[in-house]
Order: sequence, then structure tokens, then C-alpha cells
Amino acid sequence: MTLRLAHVVAGAALLLPTLTPLAPAVAVDQPPNAQEGRCEVGRTQLVSDPTAMTNVRDAGFPDAWREGTGKGVRVAVVDTGVDTRNQHLRSGVEPGRSFIGGQATEDPYAHGTALAGIIAARRATGSVLIGAAPEATIVPVRVLGEGSTTADVAAGIRWAAQQGVDVINVSLTTGSSDKDLPALRRATEVALRSGAIVVAASGNTQEDAPFTQVQYPAGFDGVVGVAATNAAGAVDDWSVHGPHVDVAAPGANVLTAFRSNGDCLVGLDHPYTSYATGYVSALAAMLVQRFPDDSPRQVVNRLLATADRPVEDQRDDTRGWGTIQPVAAMTSTSNAAPGTSQAASAPQESTILPTVAGRDPLDSTRHQLAWWLLGAAGATERRQGAHRPDRQVARQRRVPERGVVDRAGRGEGDGEHRGGDRAAHRLRRVGHAGGEARRVGRCCCRRGGREGRHQQARPDSGDAHVRE
Repeated sequence: MTLRLAHVVAGAALLLPTLTPLAPAVAVDQPPNAQEGRCEVGRTQLVSDPTAMTNVRDAGFPDAWREGTGKGVRVAVVDTGVDTRNQHLRSGVEPGRSFIGGQATEDPYAHGTALAGIIAARRATGSVLIGAAPEATIVPVRVLGEGSTTADVAAGIRWAAQQGVDVINVSLTTGSSDKDLPALRRATEVALRSGAIVVAASGNTQEDAPFTQVQYPAGFDGVVGVAATNAAGAVDDWSVHGPHVDVAAPGANVLTAFRSNGDCLVGLDHPYTSYATGYVSALAAMLVQRFPDDSPRQVVNRLLATADRPVEDQRDDTRGWGTIQPVAAMTSTSNAAPGTSQAASAPQESTILPTVAGRDPLDSTRHQLAWWLLGAAGATERRQGAHRPDRQVARQRRVPERGVVDRAGRGEGDGEHRGGDRAAHRLRRVGHAGGEARRVGRCCCRRGGREGRHQQARPDSGDAHVRE
């Protein structure tokens, strides 16, 4: 199977043919921080312009910190690793584990580091960057790199669950034809039964047209599937639409940690679901701290029920239950499922400002990993378990009338329960029934690489989409 990274970091050697940059979805004025936030490998920069933190500020995270910052909550980032040499990640990161060699605290591709920065970057002198859940603890799980497979991703998710983490961030996707999908399903079920909240990217499309193929692990029941909002605050066709979408979060103009080189603005060209997933994982961590007596399902209910949407009791396949509202979620008085009369809701108008479009700094890394996983040439096409590109034919899946739990049929479960009080409170959504996967190993950070024509990738490919 081929894994897709939603987004790839700049500086990695390109293995894919150079692609023509896609035209920006929205033409807007360039804010003063845009040039300052450009990043390059080996050049350390710390962004000091407050406008670079527009996503965090306008979403309401700083106000929500009065209620909780994620302190004491452990968030596993199942990705390319986390570079702890970065100024923002020198504390608050556990050793983790690598399933593809090396250390989990190394990150040759910068994608996992970017996600860790979005979730829990610590303050650094001279920089305005701070994570959305600034006191959460990151547990790096390195599963994506050259030769990785979906089986590695499954192993990483299972391991994270066994460590008792509270939230598992998976900014990766794969399709229903992935031969390792059963293993991924079982690992996800283990994680949900262990009491972890699993948050995954819904996937990014390759062209300006709606893509509705269900992606995994977001498509498994119980997993929170995340779409990305653009600079104007709307979910456009760069995000995969479908029944696996539960909620939306900012995916464009994101300031985050970059390799060992300080700060970087990513998602300047398009919104990526990889980045959006990080913000949702951060809010989940804050809610776990704020409501310690809630079950994982109840935590997710708060997150979804308080999201901003056009119609109070309805979700749709574009943005799910709406765009996250941290303040409303952290101050909600109900943990009932969204769409029910008991559910809390406090809509607020989005004030996310657009910024200039440009090539995303993580683009080259995303493309390189996508190449490995997509089987873009020769031997890579023979890899097993490759994720197909975002253009897939949608397959129907049963969607619950109320709430986000209990989606479509649940897969076989083989996992063991984790001991402890939280084990009884595990989320248990049933996996989305998948359509045929046509994506191959992609990150949910950026659409852009050539899509592979085979669903098989080398062992070690994992279904990761790192896009935003």
C-alpha cells in the first residue's frame, strides 16, 4: 500500500519529477510576515511578527488556554519523526519509537516536526510561535520514510496505544484497496479500545475538483476525520470530501517548527489536511485535560458539537460538523453527541485572514515520500501496500443520523485492552466502509505529486498523507 504524507518539508532531495506549481486558490495581499516566514534547510530563523499566528489567535486558542493547555496529556505523532533539536521542541517530547530505523527524535523530512510544532511548540526567545496545546507532551512515533509501508503505520499506532497515550495524530491516508488496510483497521481498533482519541487527515485532492473517496484511517469508525479550511476560513476542494469528514480546522498559512531551524510558514499555497489534523489533536488534548471525567467519546462530542456550521443539527461531507471552536468546546456544558437536543453549541464568526499564496516549504519532502509510496517509477511500483493518489471513486458508507460515533461497519478487532481507568472510556467508532483507493502513499499536507497507478509500495510505506 502506498502511504501519503499530507505535506513534505523543504530541503529533502526530490525523487519525483519537478511539478508545475498550481495556481493559488485565492489571490490576497501578502502580510508582512510572509517573506520572513520563508524557510530553508540550514538557515535558522525565528519569526517575530504576531500576524504569523493568525490561525491560532483567530481560532480562539489563546482564550481557550484559560481553561486548559493540554498539560499532562500525551499526544502521539505517528509520522516522520520529530526533530528535538528545534528550539520549540527541546522539551515536552518523549523519546518515542522508530519503526523504520534511526531514532524517533530524528526527522529527515520535517513533516512530523511540523505537526509536533502545531500541536505543542514551546515558546522560544525571539519567536511568536507557540503550539495550540502549549503544555501537551509529544510522543514521536516514526513510521514514514523510504521503504515504509502501511504495516509500519499500523505498528506505530498499536505501539502508541500500548504506551497509554491520550491522543494519536495521524496526518496520513491510504485507500480501501491497500493490502495492509486490515492491519491498519485492527491497530486503530486497539487504539480506540485503549482509550486513545485517534485524529486523522481526511486527505488532499490533486486537482481543483471535489474528491470523495473515503480515506483511512480517517474512514474507520471512531476516528475523527479532519478537513482543512483555507485562508478565507472555508473548506474548498483541496480537501477530500466524504462521510469520513467529521470536523474542519485551519490548514493554510501555518507557522510551525521547521527541522532544527526554528520557524517556518507552511501552507501558503493551499490548505492541507495534515496541518488541520494537528490543530484538532491539540484541541482534543486540551479537552482531555479540561474534562478528566469524560470518556473519549464524550470529549469528541464536545469538540464536534461546538463546531461552527450553517445548520445546527446537520453535518455535511465537506466540513463534517463544522470548523472547530476551542473556546466553545472548552466551556461547553454538555458532552452529548452533535445534532442532538442536548448538545452544546456556540457558533462564532470566523475571522481567519487570508495571506499570500506560494509554494509550500514542505512540498519537496511530501513529493519525495509520495514518490516512494506511490511507486512513481520502476521498482517503487512494486512496493506493497501503496496508497493511491487522492483521486478515487467514492464508495458509500453508512453515516449515523446523530453524532460522529458509530459510522459504518466495524472491522475485526484483535487488540488488547489497556489497563487503567480510561480504558473503559475508549472511543469506538466503526470504520467507514471504504471505496476503492486510487491514492498511493501520500501526506495530507499538499496535493501535488504524481499519483501512482499501483496500490503496492515497498515494505515500510505506511499510508501517510502529509498534506494541509
